[in-house]
Amino acid sequence: MYAAALSSAAFRSKASNASDTVLKLYYADTGLLLSQYDNEVQDDFRASRSLDILNGALAENAVAEALTKSGCDLYYWHRNSSSLEESFFLRTANLLAPIEVKAASSKSKSLRQLISSPAYPDIRFGIRLAGTNLGYSDGIYTFPRFCAFLLRRYLKEMSPQLEEQRLS
Repeated sequence: MYAAALSSAAFRSKASNASDTVLKLYYADTGLLLSQYDNEVQDDFRASRSLDILNGALAENAVAEALTKSGCDLYYWHRNSSSLEESFFLRTANLLAPIEVKAASSKSKSLRQLISSPAYPDIRFGIRLAGTNLGYSDGIYTFPRFCAFLLRRYLKEMSPQLEEQRLS
């Protein structure tokens, strides 16, 4: 099992503002998660029937697995006063990138709000992992979910360009 710690809204340090008592748990192997569902759900999943909630949980778990195996710590965020939440965050020395995982092609409301809010000055762009191709729009970089294991390296190599973009 992997645990993602709840990060506070301040986002000022790597982990000092995280809670050790509020955790989101993920299976270390997404196949094991699927095996925990009953046979009918597994059969529906194999037949690719519409199981949006299940697909969302599996997609988020697969991303947690990939991020952890690539050396990332897991943090998530949610606002108590609304339904806004972000699945994960990655931090470099100068940047904080919220990561939203989408199983369907729905809007990224939480991501857009974090990027545009003056309350979160460390966040000027976001990353959306979905079942789509590469893209960029309104400060959101979109990657296929299977690229999750490359995000840490991407941020490290692109940090100077992303920092320049953030400051402009």
